[in-house]
Parts: sequence; C-alpha cells; structure tokens
Amino acid sequence: MWNDSYDITANELQRIMEATRNGYDCTVFEPDETLNIRLEKEDENGDVIDTMAFEFVKC
Repeated sequence: MWNDSYDITANELQRIMEATRNGYDCTVFEPDETLNIRLEKEDENGDVIDTMAFEFVKC
C-alpha cells in the first residue's frame, strides 16, 4: 500500500495541504486502485460546513 504511486499534481497537493492548515480534517483516506481523500470542516457546534473530495488514479 505505502509503495503505491498515484497521479497527483502539485496544485492538488497544495490544495489539500492548505485545507488541513485551515481547519479541515481528513475523514476518508482509502488507498486502492483509486486514492480517495475527503476533507471536512466543522463549525464550533461540530456541524460539517464544507467538504472537499479528491480522487487520484494509481500510476
């Protein structure tokens, strides 16, 4: 699993890194034939106020 390579651009990686730096939590990380990542941001009550989803194909 950890030796798998996925097709991800620098821009996509930057978006993920900025989102986690700005309070988004990773709620889905599923490495398989496609790497699925889902980030969610919650308000002070714990309600999800925004989501970001990414899919990367295996190289």
